[in-house]
Parts: sequence; structure tokens; C-alpha cells
Amino acid sequence: MRAAFALAGALLIAGCAGGERVTLLPAAQDRGVGAVAVLGEDGSETVLDTANQQARLSGGTPRIRQLGETDPAYAALIADLPRAEAARSVEFPTSEFRLTDAQIAALQQWIAEDEARGERPGRQFVIRAYADSFGSEEENLTLSRRRAAEVAAQLRAAGIEVEPDDVVGMGEYAAQAELGDGMRSQKYRRVDIVIR
Repeated sequence: MRAAFALAGALLIAGCAGGERVTLLPAAQDRGVGAVAVLGEDGSETVLDTANQQARLSGGTPRIRQLGETDPAYAALIADLPRAEAARSVEFPTSEFRLTDAQIAALQQWIAEDEARGERPGRQFVIRAYADSFGSEEENLTLSRRRAAEVAAQLRAAGIEVEPDDVVGMGEYAAQAELGDGMRSQKYRRVDIVIR
């Protein structure tokens, strides 16, 4: 994740560089700021890794200074960035794929809270379901697909659009990679729901 934030910071810098200066902007929604290397004409490297650091790029080694606050023009840009993804996991008992009434109520409340904030226009829901490695590979793939379909059906019943390509049964592969074959694990009897 840190690399993604660093890349986002670098992209912001590229968009905000003016003349002979580069400024590392604060991160949106309490994300990590990241870092970017500024290369001088003399081959030196200076790293900006604190919000509102600025490098002046006129000849030789870049000169660094710390700005007291974010330029208002940049603050508006940061405020317009998309919110961070929201994620939730729903756990299932062994061999089960149906949601309980309590799970449905909790899921609806989480979605309503995200919607009430109104900061994520055009939300996209991504559903990934897993199974542990106990049982056959085929059974676990089918079980994970049923779990994904169950959660997607509940979201659709609540009036939320969920694209078929965003509903995925992952099977037992992650559990098998971590735990080996034939293992029971609550960690992998789950569905992850991500709102983008």
C-alpha cells in the first residue's frame, strides 16, 4: 500500500509542479503521504517525504523548504480526490453460504452509513468470496461462488447495482497457499465487500 501512496503523491507532484518547484501535497482522507525523489542536474537525489515540502529545482542540488500550510489551490484539488475504499468482511460457518438476518442487517447499516456520507458518487461494489482448504477444490470453488452470489443478491435486493464481473468466487487457493490442503480456517470462510 505504501508504494501506491507514494505513486499517488508523485502524480500529484507532477500535476502541481510549476516553473522550477515541486511540492509534495498532503494526502487525502488520512492516507500516508508517500515520498518522491527529486534528481538534481548534478546527479544528486533529494527525497521529499513530508506534506508541504517543496524543492526548488534551479541548477545543481535541489533546495528544500517546508511550507507552513497547503496552498489553497492545492487544498481544493486534494478535497476533490476520491475517498479511500471502504471494506467489510462477512464470515460464514463451515460449508454455509446463506447470510443470517443479523448479517443482512449489519450489511445494510454499513451501506447506509457509507451512502449517507455522500462522498462517493458512482459507487462500485466488488465482492470476493473465499473458502478454506478443507474438502475438494471443486466443492470449495462452488461454495465460494455461492457465498459471493448470496451477498450480491442481498445488495441488489437493497437497490444497489452490482456488476456480474465484480462478483467473484476465489475458491480455496489463498487458504491452500497459506495453510496447505485439508485445513479448516475461519479466516478463509468469508466474503470481502469493497466499495470504491
